[in-house]
Amino acid sequence: MSFATAACRVGYHAISDIGNVRKTNEDTFVIETTLPVVSNDIAAARALVAVFDGHGGRRAADFLQQHFVQFFTDDAAYGYDTAEALRSTCRRIDAAFLDVAVAAGSVNDGSTAIVTVLEHLHGQATPRATTANVGDSRAILCRADISPEPLSKDQVAARDDEALRVYTSGGFVAYKNKFRAHSRHLTGMRRPMREAHEAWMQSLGRPLRVYPGGVMCSRSIGDLNCKEAKVLICDPEISQVQLAPHHTCLIVASDGLWGVVTNKKAQAKARAVLRDLAQNDSSAQAAGVSKALAKLAKGQLESDDNITVAVAVFGWLDNVELIE
Repeated sequence: MSFATAACRVGYHAISDIGNVRKTNEDTFVIETTLPVVSNDIAAARALVAVFDGHGGRRAADFLQQHFVQFFTDDAAYGYDTAEALRSTCRRIDAAFLDVAVAAGSVNDGSTAIVTVLEHLHGQATPRATTANVGDSRAILCRADISPEPLSKDQVAARDDEALRVYTSGGFVAYKNKFRAHSRHLTGMRRPMREAHEAWMQSLGRPLRVYPGGVMCSRSIGDLNCKEAKVLICDPEISQVQLAPHHTCLIVASDGLWGVVTNKKAQAKARAVLRDLAQNDSSAQAAGVSKALAKLAKGQLESDDNITVAVAVFGWLDNVELIE
């Protein structure tokens, strides 16, 4: 538990579970509680929580686990512009992994990347959270007062703006490798018929995919075949939030959690665990929350993916009563 501000002590924990049906676990994660501070740094302290959900093998997720922090801290914007450093890091590490994929003949290896950087900025009592998202992993802030606060938006083929970008790039979105027009080009009864069909397919658990390639995510690290076809990009969407005492914890997880547990249910479970462990330190609370969420996801009948959950619990020194 190294990261702290004048008002907050942060505890961390992560768990990765193979899940109910998979033969291998293609998820990885990183928790780095003490990132370096450089000359004229905007922050007095910095930490990082990241989850990488691999597909087509572990190669991309392992590469991210092994190298993301180094790429981030080596970036020219590191210590001065965190959003730009994360944006640049995603692009640079994607290019580096694609070189590895070419050498290995690994055209299908890819991964999501959801990364939250916590910083104690000079002159600020509370931490700032900067989140970069590539793919369909997700980060949320749980709150003591109202609904959870999303830090990312899933980048999937079913998202209309992402699908439009895929079509503009020369690809298409479908349930199988057979071209179908974007819904904006449908006329008459074809559009409501498309909507009804998609609702039915969603109820069956059949996801839309990006073609060429057949990947569910519309952005990723890796996926050489899709990058060569220029239908996937690695550019992250970035959010920044100044934390406050009503923020109780950060949850960063793969879609093994989010595919079967809503943001609100995840927050409700986190609240219950924090209430039960109110007398424990924030590290023990983070362990309790991460384990409880993984167990909750694994217990869902439709759970069929690897499950990785990383949690940071905020121990507010002057407002502990808000963690309820």
